[in-house]
Amino acid sequence: MRKTVLCCALATLTITGCTVISVLSGPRDLIPGDTATYVLSLDGPGYTAVALYLVCDVPASWDLLANSFTGTIGGVPVSGTGTVVGDPYPSSLPPPGDGFQRIWITNGTHTYDADDNGEATVDFAVNDVPAGEFALKFWLVAANDVPGTTGSYAAVTVNRESRLFAFVEALFPVDGVLDGMPAGVVSPDGRTLMVGGYRDSTDISLSNFARDPLTGELAHIEVLDDPVIPFIDAVAFAPGSDHAYGVGGPMLACYDREPTTGFLTRFQLLESGVGGVTGLSTGEAVATSPDGANVYVAAWADNAVSVFSRNPVTGELSFVEAQVNGMNGVQGLEQARDVVVSSDGANVYACGGALDTIAVFDRDQTTGELSFSQVLQNGVGGVTGMEYARALAVSADGGSLYVVGSLSDGFAVFARNPGSGLLTFSGAVTEGVDGAVGIMTPQDLALSPDDRHLFVAGINSLAVFSRDPSTNDLTFLQVDFDDEGGVVGLGAPSALTISPDGHDVYRNADQEVAVFSDRVFADGFELGNASRWDTTSP
Repeated sequence: MRKTVLCCALATLTITGCTVISVLSGPRDLIPGDTATYVLSLDGPGYTAVALYLVCDVPASWDLLANSFTGTIGGVPVSGTGTVVGDPYPSSLPPPGDGFQRIWITNGTHTYDADDNGEATVDFAVNDVPAGEFALKFWLVAANDVPGTTGSYAAVTVNRESRLFAFVEALFPVDGVLDGMPAGVVSPDGRTLMVGGYRDSTDISLSNFARDPLTGELAHIEVLDDPVIPFIDAVAFAPGSDHAYGVGGPMLACYDREPTTGFLTRFQLLESGVGGVTGLSTGEAVATSPDGANVYVAAWADNAVSVFSRNPVTGELSFVEAQVNGMNGVQGLEQARDVVVSSDGANVYACGGALDTIAVFDRDQTTGELSFSQVLQNGVGGVTGMEYARALAVSADGGSLYVVGSLSDGFAVFARNPGSGLLTFSGAVTEGVDGAVGIMTPQDLALSPDDRHLFVAGINSLAVFSRDPSTNDLTFLQVDFDDEGGVVGLGAPSALTISPDGHDVYRNADQEVAVFSDRVFADGFELGNASRWDTTSP
C-alpha cells in the first residue's frame, strides 16, 4: 500500500475570493510518507467563519483512505475525520472535472474570526496511486456566517514567508554521543552529518550521524574516540568527495568516509612542529577550496592561516606554508577564528578576534599559496558590527561577505569586488534594529547554497534573514528561541551547518544539535522529481 499524506498549516485568518491554492502534477511515483506542508492564510475583509474545509480533487480511479484534520485555531482545538465525497454544501467552487472525484474534510465545530491564527494539519491518504501523469487541485475553504452569506466560501492564499524554517527535532548526549560545542559538516552527498567533539570530559573526537535526505532527520552511526587527537573543533569535506578534514589542538586529521555506511577511518594526521608543519596550534576552523586542491586552517594560538595541498585521489595533504600575523606584512590574524574560500577560488578570508579584524588574501589557484592584500578592522574607516569577529560566510555568487561580531550583538556586511576580492563595508545588522532579533552574542552565521537565506546563531536562538541575490539586501524573516514554542536544543551557540540541498539547518550547541527544516512548510513534495506545486490551475 502506498500512502500519500498532505499536511496544511493554517495562520492569519481573513477572507478572500475563492481560487485554487495549489496544483500538483505528474509524472511521479508517490510512496509512503510523501508530504507537502503549507503555511496558509485567508486574506481579505474580516468575516467570522464557522467551518473550515480542505477540498481536493483527485483522479476518480484513486482508492481513498481515511482522512483526518487536527490543530488549534484561535486557541481552540479543532479536529475532523473521515473521507467525504462531493461538495461541502453548494458553493462557488467549480465542479470536479471529468475523471476526477472530490474529497473534503471539515472541522465543522469551531467559530473563529479574522484575528484568530494557529496551525491545522490535514492528512489525506490514497491507496495504490498509479505512476504516470496526473493532477491534483487543492482548496482550503472557510464557510462564514455573515448575515445573508451563509453557504458562501473563501479560499486561502499561500503564505510561504510566514515561517520558512521550522523546528524538527533536537539531539542530546546519549552514551557519550555529542560532547562540547564544536562545528559540524554534512557530506557532499547529504547522507552524513559529522559533529566534532570538544576538549573536555569524555574526549570524543567525532560524533557521526546518518542524515535522511528526504526529512533532514538524524540517526546516530558511531562515535570516534581517538586517543591521538581526542577532540575535533571543526571539520570540512572536500567538494564532491568522501574525504573530510578535522582540526583540534595542534593537529589536522584526515578521514575517509565509507559512502554506504557513513563510517569514518582516519588515514593521515599532521601536527604543528612535526615534519615541517607550522601554523596549526589551536586550530579553530578548516576550509577546503572549491577545486578540492587545498585545505586551509585558521589557528588561534599561532595567529595564522596554514595552507595544505591535497591529493585529489588519495585525499592526503602536504604542508605548503603558513601565513602568520605580523610576518611579511600580514595583518588581521591575531587570534584567528575562522577561514573561508570564495566560490571562484580566487580569495581566502580569515577573521581575528583579538583586534576585530578581517584579513584578505589572494590565492594562487595553481599552488594554493596566499598573498596578503587587505585588512579591515572594527571602528576603523567606518566599519562597525564585528567587535570580536569570530565567524565568516561568503556568498556563492561572490558578491557579499558577512562577519559575526560576538560583542557587537550582530554582524557586519561587506560587498566583495569579484575582480580583486577586496571588501567594502556595506553596513551592520544589530539586535533590535529594523526588526532584527535573536542575534545577541552571535557565534556563527551561514548562507544557504542558493544565497537566498542567511542564518545566525545567537545566544539561545536561531535567526533567519532572506537575501535578495540581485541587490544583496537582507530582510529579517523569523527567530526561534530555546525552550519557547516547543523548540529545544538551542543552548549556548556554537556553529551552524546547512545541508547541501539547502532544506535543513543544523545548529550545534553545548552537547546539542537542533534540526530545522523548510520541508515543514515546503512548496511541494520532497522527492526531487519533476512534479511541482503551483498557485494556479493547469
